[in-house]
Amino acid sequence: AVQCVFGSVATVATVVNSTILTCESPGWVRAEEVPFFLRVGTTDAVQQRYDDGSSGGVTFEYVTMPTVLELLPSKGFTNVATEVVVLGENISLSSLLSCVFGEVVVVPAVYVDSSSVRCTVPRGDAGKVVTVRLSPNGGSDVTDTWAWWEYLASPPVVTSFAPTDMFVGADEVIVFEGSGLDEYAGELECVLTYRGEDRDGTSSGGGDGSGGSGGSSAAVVGDELVSVSSEMSCSFPSVTSPGTWTLSLFIPSLQTRIAVGSVEYLALPVVASVQPSEGSMSGGTAVVAVGYHFPQSLQQGAVQC
Repeated sequence: AVQCVFGSVATVATVVNSTILTCESPGWVRAEEVPFFLRVGTTDAVQQRYDDGSSGGVTFEYVTMPTVLELLPSKGFTNVATEVVVLGENISLSSLLSCVFGEVVVVPAVYVDSSSVRCTVPRGDAGKVVTVRLSPNGGSDVTDTWAWWEYLASPPVVTSFAPTDMFVGADEVIVFEGSGLDEYAGELECVLTYRGEDRDGTSSGGGDGSGGSGGSSAAVVGDELVSVSSEMSCSFPSVTSPGTWTLSLFIPSLQTRIAVGSVEYLALPVVASVQPSEGSMSGGTAVVAVGYHFPQSLQQGAVQC
């Protein structure tokens, strides 16, 4: 008795309740927007009435389904929220654009352009491999092409690293240890992210000698430095701003970052004067040096005159 009409083609409607009914769209020969209305018996209910008393026509849009070509990355850890890029063709901007993992898990997609979208992988079981498809309408329709996503076990863990304090510009090597790192040793990248002032409240930069070195620009919060790891170690001789930096490891093939810890880069000490400034050739003269950026946080013996 009730039909849904798409353009000029009618399909059977199922009335769920007084405000909801369902029907299935018929096939269409081209991508276009068509009128949608209900047919009750022989009467067409074309107009849609709104709460404010106005009325207007409702439409249904037929779209070209996108094609999925590739997923980058194609695998990741079960307990890490990995953002992936789905590469494809004929992708259209839509508020309901989605990635569909497996048969049922639908997550929102961010439209990049007609050949790519981004979405965040939902949690899954280690060892499971699922299809990844695209949907232009929140999962109602999905592509008949797909890519594969593999869930890996828990990510590597860094258990220790040293040193945690060093001077700006020093070419010291940071060595780290942990579990599960060996598999990715050939591609690991070390990433330093600047967080701000050091423990003593010394801010970075400035042309008055209070921070930085060599006239280099001071770092701002969020700045990053990247160094390729070598044999579970890395160094950052290009650090010019004292302060607290966060060290992490990045696995390019999985687009995954692993937290390591904080590294304190200290401004190089500056001696303004020494008293007394002369003493016996026999040695043993007690000397007091006056200046700034003397590192109180380092262990006894780490600084020498």
